[in-house]
Amino acid sequence: MKFIICKFLFLISFCVFGQNSEKIEILNADTTFANSNLHPDYWRLIGNISFKHNNSIMNCDSAYHFILENKIIAFGRITIDQEAKIMISGEKLIYTAKNNQANIYKNVTLKDKQITLKSEEINYDIKNKIAAYYTKSQIIDKEKTIESKTGTYNANNNKFIFNEDVKVIGNDYEIHTDIMHYNTKSKIVNLYGPSNIYSNTNKIYTENGKYCTINKIANLSKESYIKSKKNTFYADSINFFNNSFYAEGIKNVKIHDSTTTFILQCDYAKYYQKNDSVHLEKKPILKIPDEKDTLFMHAKEFIKNNNKIFAFPQVKFFQKSLKGKCDSSIYNIKDSTIIMYNRPIIWTDNLQITSDTIIIYHKNNSINKIEFKSEPMMIEQVDSVNYNQIKGKKMVGFVSNNKIKEMKIYGNGQSLFVIENDNKQIIGLNFVESSNITLKLNNNKLDNVVYNKKPESTIVPIDEIKNKSRFLNGFIWRKDEEPKDKYDIFN
Repeated sequence: MKFIICKFLFLISFCVFGQNSEKIEILNADTTFANSNLHPDYWRLIGNISFKHNNSIMNCDSAYHFILENKIIAFGRITIDQEAKIMISGEKLIYTAKNNQANIYKNVTLKDKQITLKSEEINYDIKNKIAAYYTKSQIIDKEKTIESKTGTYNANNNKFIFNEDVKVIGNDYEIHTDIMHYNTKSKIVNLYGPSNIYSNTNKIYTENGKYCTINKIANLSKESYIKSKKNTFYADSINFFNNSFYAEGIKNVKIHDSTTTFILQCDYAKYYQKNDSVHLEKKPILKIPDEKDTLFMHAKEFIKNNNKIFAFPQVKFFQKSLKGKCDSSIYNIKDSTIIMYNRPIIWTDNLQITSDTIIIYHKNNSINKIEFKSEPMMIEQVDSVNYNQIKGKKMVGFVSNNKIKEMKIYGNGQSLFVIENDNKQIIGLNFVESSNITLKLNNNKLDNVVYNKKPESTIVPIDEIKNKSRFLNGFIWRKDEEPKDKYDIFN
């Protein structure tokens, strides 16, 4: 008689649940047990169980059906089929119809057309198609694997939100972060907070970025940089094209070399990683730290290629102890030399020195020598009309504590010095020719002159001086071109 009552109640439940969509609908169970003494709150269902709710069909081997609570606890070979679009499997299920919540446990797998999610526990909202997990889980698609401790997946918009210890492992890259959004359809990764992207040749860091895993293009927008073996490339905004090993930086671009202390800055740069080349535009500047005085150099464009930095045109540099200008220059990173071409000129205190080519040598982060090749001329202003002048085939200046201490002139040496009496009154000009000349300087001012071979000297009294005789051939005073400070190099 008791078994008949169970069968009768079971048949009633089919009818009631079929009429009320809010109720769980039992589609099949090989055997059903109801016992008001042993388990008055639920019915036991055994064998090939299938039930339905919110257009989702759930299957299991055995279950407890809490009719009044509208809940099922199911065991063994759990599957959830949601309109043939989402499939979930596991070993235990707690399903509560009131909030459409399916909690699946042990060896859980969620699959849709885009991905496979594996976890030990997934909470799935049947109605809204949102899955959540709170233990270390793994997402697998065709080209990569994603791991994280917690996350949610919205099947309506194909969006994952990952949190804590997130790792993306692709064929030739890895991403490590704590907060990541991922669209399984577009394959676009959005990174929030400290994040690292590793490849065979680079480390990319950002605190806000987007990375398309299909075309491998990254758009980075906060505290971002690209680090290779030789360079670190910083910018407010970086677009990185991993397939072509090319990046562009926008605003506050900085390039640090791993082997030296120089810094390159600008507001727009193009970085070609394969040939270690960087093109800098929009207010580019090169900073060469000195032991006591940093050198700031500007040109319309810089190109860093391997161990050289090319600057052109309209090159200007400023250092408290040395200023310069030319149309193009090369900074050799390995030996820290600056080569100046096309009307190069330098100023140091009251001295102006020109040559066809000027080479500035650094040693131990300080200038130690300056070489003036071909047609050099040094000019020291005495007053508004008179100048001390020296020229020759070649000049070499020896520098200590950022001051020229000695200047050697080799070949066809000529000098024109202002002669003063004891009262510092100008009384004439002394023109001297000597193949080699050595100048001693004190605080960048002429202090002593040594003519290494017998000189030919001519003295012209002040009242016999004609205007053209005041100057050596090739004299041009260019003091008005001298940069006044580090900001003036941009003018």
